[in-house]
Amino acid sequence: MSTRVDALKSLRTQGNDNNEGNYSMKLDTVYLSGQMSNLPDFGKGNFFKAEGILKKMGVAVINPAILPDGWTWEEYMQAAYNSLKRNKIDYIVMLPSWRDSAGAIQEKCWAEEMGIKVIEWDVLIDAAKQ
Repeated sequence: MSTRVDALKSLRTQGNDNNEGNYSMKLDTVYLSGQMSNLPDFGKGNFFKAEGILKKMGVAVINPAILPDGWTWEEYMQAAYNSLKRNKIDYIVMLPSWRDSAGAIQEKCWAEEMGIKVIEWDVLIDAAKQ
């Protein structure tokens, strides 16, 4: 079993084998990270869908997709840095296609420097289902 899944064992309190996606995990706060630039509506739909699933799991979510439109890339990145630095974040959750985003890669680097655990979306969901 991968160490990422092993790390989640302490977070998972109970699984549910139904297909409704109702899983219960003990996890305080996560920050969502993924590609936004060059996507229709900045990929906000992906962020809000992930937020909804995580909230059903009992997770508090910091979702950068709630930021207002019209800022510069640098302003969004400053807001991301501040969110990572000032909040008690347990995990940064890397949404699919994050590797295609310079911003998401930077957020991951900052999180690692701050000691925030990094987990990819697919690994998190697979672990929750176990």
